[in-house]
Amino acid sequence: MKYLIAVTTLDSSAFIATSEDDYKQLTAARNNLQEALFIEEKFDVVIEDYLEWEMDLLGATTRHMVGRNFSYISSGQERNLLNRRLANLLSACRLYVDQTQHHLSNIFGHGSEDAAKFKQYLSRQHGQCLGYRAMDGLRNYVQHRGFPIHVVWYGARWMESESRRKNRFSLTPTINVEDLEKDKRIKKPILEELKQLGMSVDLKPLIREYVASLGNVHEEVRKMLRAYAQEWEQAIQGAIDRFYKAHPEEQPNAWLAAIAQDDDETDSDPVYLRARDTIEYRQELERKNANLSSLAARYVTSEVIEPTA
Repeated sequence: MKYLIAVTTLDSSAFIATSEDDYKQLTAARNNLQEALFIEEKFDVVIEDYLEWEMDLLGATTRHMVGRNFSYISSGQERNLLNRRLANLLSACRLYVDQTQHHLSNIFGHGSEDAAKFKQYLSRQHGQCLGYRAMDGLRNYVQHRGFPIHVVWYGARWMESESRRKNRFSLTPTINVEDLEKDKRIKKPILEELKQLGMSVDLKPLIREYVASLGNVHEEVRKMLRAYAQEWEQAIQGAIDRFYKAHPEEQPNAWLAAIAQDDDETDSDPVYLRARDTIEYRQELERKNANLSSLAARYVTSEVIEPTA
């Protein structure tokens, strides 16, 4: 068996020889970088579904402010839209949790110490955050029993300001704790915690806490992977540099790959060394979906802010 680094297109026959160990290292590095990218993509699905939830909440509130339409049909349509958004978000969160564990096992090995750290991160957030516990239980409720939002409350309240009174409009999607009690899968301690908030519970702060908690988990995953990713990136870039040092006449080619070739010169599946695209895409997702730890303390308003003197 021969091991090569070569361009896999017909317009080039350039190659350099490499070792079996190098081929295996490049294969592992390429696969691990792909797994790390998959994890970032799964978290991006969570964030995009969360944004859709928040944007539709704002849209529904604005329609309430402008149209003041309280018909059964219109409110039912709004509730159904928000139920769909929240069901999508809860499913995306479960997908992230389940598949991140799978991707980490692919990288580090099933049952490895590094892969097991992910469950520790989740357990820590579960213990610290009611929003995490409540939404984790609600996701099971949505899967087996019914919609997560039972009632949507529309509110309007006159607020005093220095210059003039303002009418503040709001929308509160709630869940009825008595309905949750009918689902035996939801743990009683969680129900008791929710009862402390009332029998009709506003879902907005719990959802923000949940997404913030998953953001905290994801930051821990990033820290863990960052310690290895640089090594994987350097292995692939080193192979690319060796090839172009030997063949400076070759133009940069996306089809450069590590190849195992048997005695009949039959090639294995090539291990493409397009590391830069994968790395930059992953890093862009990291930048896009960062700084979520304080999400539960944030909110958006369209209020006209009076200038200060």
